[in-house]
Amino acid sequence: MTELGIVKHLVDRFAEKVAAVIAERLSAPDDRTDEWFDSRNAAEYLGIHRDTLRKLAAERAIPTEQDGPGCKLYFRRSDLDAWRRSGGRPRHLMSSLDLAA
Repeated sequence: MTELGIVKHLVDRFAEKVAAVIAERLSAPDDRTDEWFDSRNAAEYLGIHRDTLRKLAAERAIPTEQDGPGCKLYFRRSDLDAWRRSGGRPRHLMSSLDLAA
């Protein structure tokens, strides 16, 4: 086998291995959808200020969990994604978008 043939064979084998790894990762369930965030991480994930997130939680405009009154707020990634897909956005952004239209 020539050097070019060996290189082609190695590249083909490498491509097969990469394709197998990608296929495996795509078929595996994504455990991150049920990942829990505190308010700092949730605000960062949504790209909003932490105070804005707290206001949305107080208005019950965004899904949140809390152990009890005055306790730390927690947000599930899948709930935040669903809220975002449903058009949920902070009021100050909504009013800005309405003015721009």
